[in-house]
Amino acid sequence: MRPLSMNHASEECAGSKPRGIRWLLAITVLAAVLGIAITLFLGVGRWLFVEDPLEKARAIVVLSGRLPMRAIEAARLYNGGYAAEVWLTRPSEPAASLQAMHIAYLSEDFFNSRVLMHEGVPATAIRVLEPPIENTVDELRAAATELERRTEPPSSSSRRRPTRAGYASCGRK
Repeated sequence: MRPLSMNHASEECAGSKPRGIRWLLAITVLAAVLGIAITLFLGVGRWLFVEDPLEKARAIVVLSGRLPMRAIEAARLYNGGYAAEVWLTRPSEPAASLQAMHIAYLSEDFFNSRVLMHEGVPATAIRVLEPPIENTVDELRAAATELERRTEPPSSSSRRRPTRAGYASCGRK
């Protein structure tokens, strides 16, 4: 064994101080970065969420899911005078799967319409959109198709005839 001198012991202690300070500094920086990351992650929703004021619309569309909450909110908007109609989508599931098992199922649009009527929406203001939907994209397509179908084309007196320049740009004379 090697004899331990005072100089050697003080060198070992002096060598451990910078190492301990480095670890403490690294842990502090890591904790600060982690704290900032958590704050940004939890707070990002406030930056992304913008609530526009409600405006009157042609119809209120109730997307499938969250029965009866979406229908109740749609009824609240209808009763507030924001639209003259409430449109319901008709999901194909679980009705198709249950029908294959010979289990009776009244569709989601059936229950949504009953909730709407319970909340004061007249049956004449409720419309179930076609075709049956599989997902949210289908719901948006069904609503857009119905909106296009119900939008009146401009009357012939309000249509503008193409100008000579318009014909020329189309290759016509």
